[in-house]
Amino acid sequence: MINGDWVPKLKEPLPEPPSLLPDMIWQYLFLKGVRTQVEIDRIFSPSLKKLTYPFKILNMQKLVDRLVVALDKGERICIYGDFDLDGTSGVVLLLKGLEGLGYKNLTYHQPKRISEGYGVNLPSIQKLADDGVNVIVTVDVGITDVLAAKKAKELGMDFIITDHHLAKDVLPEAYTIVNPNQPECQSGLGFLCGAGVGFYVIMALKIQLEKISGQTIAYNSKDLLGYFTIATLTDMVPLVKENRVLIKHGLMLLENSANPGIKALMDYLGMSGNKLTSSDIAIKFAPKLNALSRLELDLLPIDIYLAEDAKSAKKLIKRMIQINEKRINIQRNAEAEAEKQLASMGVGSFVLVSSKSFHKGVIGLVATKLSKKHNVPAFIGAVGADGKVTGSSRLPNGNRSSLLEALSYAKDSLIRFGGHAPAAGFLFDASNEEQFRDLLTQYFEKEKKVKLEKSQQTISYDVHGKLADLNEGFMKWYEQLGPFGNAFEIPVFKFENLQLDKIKELKGGHLKLTFKDDDLRTKIDALWFSPPEGHNLCAGYESKINKVSLLCEPQWNYFNGRKTLQVLVQEIQWDELKHV
Repeated sequence: MINGDWVPKLKEPLPEPPSLLPDMIWQYLFLKGVRTQVEIDRIFSPSLKKLTYPFKILNMQKLVDRLVVALDKGERICIYGDFDLDGTSGVVLLLKGLEGLGYKNLTYHQPKRISEGYGVNLPSIQKLADDGVNVIVTVDVGITDVLAAKKAKELGMDFIITDHHLAKDVLPEAYTIVNPNQPECQSGLGFLCGAGVGFYVIMALKIQLEKISGQTIAYNSKDLLGYFTIATLTDMVPLVKENRVLIKHGLMLLENSANPGIKALMDYLGMSGNKLTSSDIAIKFAPKLNALSRLELDLLPIDIYLAEDAKSAKKLIKRMIQINEKRINIQRNAEAEAEKQLASMGVGSFVLVSSKSFHKGVIGLVATKLSKKHNVPAFIGAVGADGKVTGSSRLPNGNRSSLLEALSYAKDSLIRFGGHAPAAGFLFDASNEEQFRDLLTQYFEKEKKVKLEKSQQTISYDVHGKLADLNEGFMKWYEQLGPFGNAFEIPVFKFENLQLDKIKELKGGHLKLTFKDDDLRTKIDALWFSPPEGHNLCAGYESKINKVSLLCEPQWNYFNGRKTLQVLVQEIQWDELKHV
């Protein structure tokens, strides 16, 4: 319940749709810029035949020509990827893709998350040269690695960068750079993640090899879309255009993955053979893999990706479970200490906690936990023996702040920082912690004031409809509307003139509500998790509440073998309590 008005995001009149669509679906699509039947078909009938031509990416031809030479000469190629799931998925995607196109002399390298950190480091470049590598192809990394590119050139290796991150003022002196986010690139593919750029490299290389040989290559690059999907859904890039098309196909491949390691993990999670959503991959699947790189023990995510058979894959998953249990204990201890510190200092508009006992590998997870629990941005730091604090920050779900903006405001207290709006990392001297805290306080207090003024005025929603139109037929369209994610978020629905029929209080302060529409013919259950204090709703008040309006999200509820439609409540408005 809020004080302000609810306003639609869609300001212009809604025209008739080009084809037969439920009104609430058309509202959302029109809001997202969909206007034509071709664009509608791309949403509901995605075709891999209409992808952007890969050679539209700047420098793709030069990259492909060099890889063709490497194949002819049998040169040794190293795929160098970041340690996160975008980089890891990209490494495997390029390895599998190159193998499928006939390449044999391949190797790979990933820096360790804790001991080496992000980027291409000089010792690894020297080692690759000693190992006889001729060509280095980066994935999801490299665009800022000026020294590494220079070192590779000095050692006689061709350093090829494929990346999607924004460049700094000085570009590395690489053999070539393929990055759709270069200002000069006109491909329109800047929404791709690192593995996404790698996928386009394989498509372009296949086209070139077929052109040279005059023969069709049997290998189907579509087989790589499982890796593309995992990378895209975990790297917080926009789910628009080609990303949506490729993910829809990738999710179907993952449902019955041919990769032994992925299948073993899917089996363990009870996901194999089920219809998958973007949330399944981002929330259930990916964290299990991602946790492996946090402790730097004897198993990394890429080991599971590269498992050769079902038997070895099951052993790896068993070891993954053991490592995860160890990680949970380390994380639990860190969370307990963080809460102990917060108990003495209090929770304000953000939390900042650091300790010498925090493990660098779990600070991101601790930040996520604290941000959710206290519903404020969380900044967690591991104090090293050198007096440097390695930090990780997270926003709670639904928070529209930008951690990058906050860290930029506090940059005078930091050595470096980077990341995304909802998740970012930073480094500072322990002696500067109070300065860092003061600057964050200034930033969030200013932001809080702006948000308060805005919240007292309006809150926006995506779709306005009637409860009677929320039925099984609508849900078939709604399920096909996904995947949802960055830049294509789960729509917020507004329903009004409802009657509150039942209120049930659940454990944890949550509420289960039942609503009827204005003609009392349609009834639906609603869950309201963690309602704000002072909401005034409790069992027995049903008859005292006049008409109710909801902002919510529809979903299926599966319980005891039954499938029923329900909504998740985001906001509720109602008239004053009737005096009875």
